[in-house]
Amino acid sequence: NQLTVSVGIFLCNTYFNLGMLDATEALLNEVCERIGKELAQSSLPIAVWRLGLDAARGGPVNAIPVEAALGMVPENDGYRAVVLYEIIARGFRLRGEREAERSASAGALDVALASRLPHVIGLCAIDAAFGAWLAGEDALFSDFLALLEEHVTASTVMTTRHFLACARGLGKAAEPGFEKVWFRAYGWLVALGNAHRSERP
Repeated sequence: NQLTVSVGIFLCNTYFNLGMLDATEALLNEVCERIGKELAQSSLPIAVWRLGLDAARGGPVNAIPVEAALGMVPENDGYRAVVLYEIIARGFRLRGEREAERSASAGALDVALASRLPHVIGLCAIDAAFGAWLAGEDALFSDFLALLEEHVTASTVMTTRHFLACARGLGKAAEPGFEKVWFRAYGWLVALGNAHRSERP
């Protein structure tokens, strides 16, 4: 059963990162059927993915049960950081609750830095930077970009270079890498928003 959950969640992550929300939900339902109702209801990864799908579709986000469930996860665990930025912070962003989003993003970054996982730090920094840019918080946007650049490694350069190029005004030369599809969209939006009118399509 644990192997079924682990493989299923890995595939869910792949579908989710490609923006295939219906496929993610269908696979999640299949996993639940395979492992049984009782185990499915007590599985933290499955609960998190259900909330992640709701958030991605713009549904209401109740951070309390998520944070309660995360009580079982170590404070410096990268998984905690991903849940904070991908579900809680993004959910607040979709609802226009900027103060709550900012707090969740900061919490995600704190955990990511404590985890010392370059990939997780990059994910949280890009998402936080985009949230700041979208809110017109230029100083905070610059701070997050500096943090992102500071923690780029050989293993993360291909997942961060596109957003950084777009954010630094080099959108025309920005080559897509291995970043998440919506992070690529974030980069193009920032590049477009910062471009001179004559440069816009």
